Amino acid sequence: MGNQYFSSFIATFVAGLLWTLLLWLAILVGEEYKLKSKENVVVGLYYLAINFVTLWVIARIPFISGFGVISFVWVLILALFATLVQWGVWRFVENYQPTKNKKD
Repeated sequence: MGNQYFSSFIATFVAGLLWTLLLWLAILVGEEYKLKSKENVVVGLYYLAINFVTLWVIARIPFISGFGVISFVWVLILALFATLVQWGVWRFVENYQPTKNKKD
């Protein structure tokens, strides 16, 4: 992370911002094509592909993002890890039941 234009902190921020924006666009495209499927495999593969493409695009523009990757294998590993983390967070949020505060 980082290059002659960006420090590691700024590169992390910019790459994360670009990743988030592109992921939001992908979610909108998925909703447009009614991707909200009950099959977790279809949605998981869609997000794996979107994470892979997004990370690859960001890595191809290191002069803008400050993020570079040598091999597509590393991008695939990062995309798989990100997809698993996103899946875990979504599962947690879906099952989360906030507790009510009891006043005495």
